[in-house]
Amino acid sequence: MKHIISIYLFSFLYISLFPLHSQDLVWNNLADHVDVANQVYFLEDSDNRLNINQVSDASFQNKFIKNNKKVINFGYAYKHYWLKLNINNPSNKNLLLELNQPYLPTATFYTKDENGKYSQISAGYKIPVYQRVIKHHTQVFPLLKGSHTYYIKIYILAHTVPILIWDKDKFEYNATGQKILFGIFVGIMLFVILNNLLLYYTIRAFTYLHYSLLVFIYLWTTASVMDGYSMFVFHKIDIGFWYTHVSPLTMTISTTFAIFFLDLKKYTPKLYKISQYFLAYFILYFLLHWLLPNPIAHKITNFNALITLSLIGFMGWKTGQKGNRLGFYVSAAYFIFFVSVIFETLYILTGLPKYFMGISHASIGILLEVLIYAIGLSKKFEWEKDEMIASKTTAQQLALEKTQENEKIVREQNQMLEDQVAKRTLQLNESILVAEAERQKSDALLLNILPAEIAEELRQTGTSTAHNYEMATVLFADIKDFTKISTKFSAETMVKELDYIFGAFDKIIEKHNIEKIKIIGDAYMCAGGLPISNQTNAKDVVDAALEIQAFMKNMRHERAVKNEQLYEIRIGINSGPLVAGIIGIKKFTYDIWGDTVNLASRLETSGEVNKINISENTYNLIKLDYDCEYRGKIEVKGKGETSMYFVH
Repeated sequence: MKHIISIYLFSFLYISLFPLHSQDLVWNNLADHVDVANQVYFLEDSDNRLNINQVSDASFQNKFIKNNKKVINFGYAYKHYWLKLNINNPSNKNLLLELNQPYLPTATFYTKDENGKYSQISAGYKIPVYQRVIKHHTQVFPLLKGSHTYYIKIYILAHTVPILIWDKDKFEYNATGQKILFGIFVGIMLFVILNNLLLYYTIRAFTYLHYSLLVFIYLWTTASVMDGYSMFVFHKIDIGFWYTHVSPLTMTISTTFAIFFLDLKKYTPKLYKISQYFLAYFILYFLLHWLLPNPIAHKITNFNALITLSLIGFMGWKTGQKGNRLGFYVSAAYFIFFVSVIFETLYILTGLPKYFMGISHASIGILLEVLIYAIGLSKKFEWEKDEMIASKTTAQQLALEKTQENEKIVREQNQMLEDQVAKRTLQLNESILVAEAERQKSDALLLNILPAEIAEELRQTGTSTAHNYEMATVLFADIKDFTKISTKFSAETMVKELDYIFGAFDKIIEKHNIEKIKIIGDAYMCAGGLPISNQTNAKDVVDAALEIQAFMKNMRHERAVKNEQLYEIRIGINSGPLVAGIIGIKKFTYDIWGDTVNLASRLETSGEVNKINISENTYNLIKLDYDCEYRGKIEVKGKGETSMYFVH
C-alpha cells in the first residue's frame, strides 16, 4: 500500500512540476500564422559545449525553462541558447517555423527522422540566403506533419526574436508582399538621392550633396541593420558588423547635416556652440566605439540615438522660432522619427506593436523623415529662387540709393572737416600771442576735444594710433525738423538753442562714462566703451539715452506752458566692433568708423520721434535689464532688413 501511495505521489509531483513539457502545440488551421514564443522552452549554453544528443536526453528536459513572453528576448546576450518546441500538425498543410529576426549569426534546426537520428538545417546571416532551405532574410525552417519535438540552437547578439508557425502558402504570399513593399521603399529613397544629386549638379549647393549622402546612409541602415534585406543582394554581408557600427556613423552625419541645413550658426549662435560639443562627442564615439565590448557599445549607441533625435528636433524648433521656416520641418521629421524609435523599442522588449508588412517601425520613421526633409529642401529651393528674383529687381535701385547716400556722407564729412580745420587754425593762431597762457588753453582745449587718454598719448609721443574695439556702443541723436525750425530764428538764437540742448547732453553722457564724438549740424554723436574698454557700455549708453529722453520731455512741458518752440528728438543705438582714432596729422579730431557706426546712424533715421531705437546687437546685451518692444525687421538702406527694438 505504501508503494502504491509513493507512486501516485511521485506522479502527482512530476505532473505538477512539468505539466507543459509533454504538451504539444496543435495547429488548428484557423489562421495564416500563430505566435508561439510563449510555448517555447529555452536552455542557456553560454560555453557552447552542448550538442543535440545531450539536450534531447531525458536528463536535460527539466533544465529547460518555459518562456512565458510573447517574444524571445535575452537582451544583449552574445550567447548560445537551445530552444525546444513541441508541435503537432494533424492537418494536411505544410507548415513553416520562422524565427523572425535577421540578426542571428547562426540558427541550427534539429528534427528526428524515422530512424531516431537527428538531422539539421542551418540558417543565420552567416549562411547566404541562396544556400538556405527556405530563401528568406529571417530564419525559416520546414515542419513535419504529425507530432514532433524540435530543437533549435541559436547564437543571439541582441534584439527580440518573435517565433511564428506559418501556413507555407500564406508565408510565401506574405514574403512576396514584404519584398514588393520594401522595393517600393528602396525606390522612394533612391529617387530622393538622385533628385538631390541633380539639384547639387544644377545649382552647386553642397546641402543637396550632403543630404544625398545622409539618405544613402539611412537606406543602408534600413537594409542592413533594421530589416536585413541587404542579404538578398550581398550574400556574404556581416549583418552583425553593420548592426554594431553603422549607427554611430549615422548619428555623426545626421547631426552635421542638421547644423548646416538649419544654418544654426546664423539663427542660434549659442545653440550652434552647444551642438559643436555634441558633434565632437559623436565623432569621438564613432572612432572609439570599436574598442568597446559589443553589448556595451549597443547600449551606448541606443542612448546616443535618443540624444541625437532630441538634439536635432530641438535645433529645428529653436531655429524655427528664430525665423528659419525650415526648422519646423526638421522638428516635425525628427518628432515622427522619435515616435517610431519608441515603437521600435517597445517591439524589441515586448514584440508589440507588430511590424507593418515586415517593415520595421524605425524604417517607416526613416522614410517619413526623409520625405519631410525632401519637402523642406524643395521649399528652401523655392524660397531662394524668390529671393533671387527680388534681389535682381531691387539691385539697381539699391545701388543708386547707396551711391547717393555715400555722396551725402562725403559732403557732410568734407564740410565737417572744413569747419574743424578752420576752428583749429583760429585756435592755433591765437595761441601764438601768449605762449604760456595759450599753452594752458590749448591743453584744456585738447582735453575738451579728445579723450584724456588720447591727449596724454599725444603729449608723450606726439602721435596716436588707431584702436580696434571688439565691443562699443554708438548713439546718434537728431532733432526733428531742426533745419526747418531754424529758419524762424537768427543765427545767434539757433546756436544758443543748440548749445543749451547739446550742453545738457554733454552733462548727461559725462555722468555715464560716455565719450562725446562730435556734433554734425543738429545731430549729436557719442559712444560708450572707449577709449577704455568696459563690459557695461551698452547699459551706460541706454541709461544716458533714457535720461536724454526725459530731459527733452521736461523741456517740452516747460516750453509748452510758455508757448515757446518745442523740440522732438530721434535716438538710434547700435553695439559692435569699431575703429577709433585721430584724423589728420596736426589739425586732428577724435573719430570712430565702421559698420557699427553706420548702422547706429541708420537706426536713428529709421526710428520714431521721442523714442529710443536700438539694434538686435544692443538688445541682446541689455534685454535682461530693460523693457523692450520688438519692431520687427525694417528695411535699412545699404543693410537690408534689420531687426529693431524700442526701449521703454
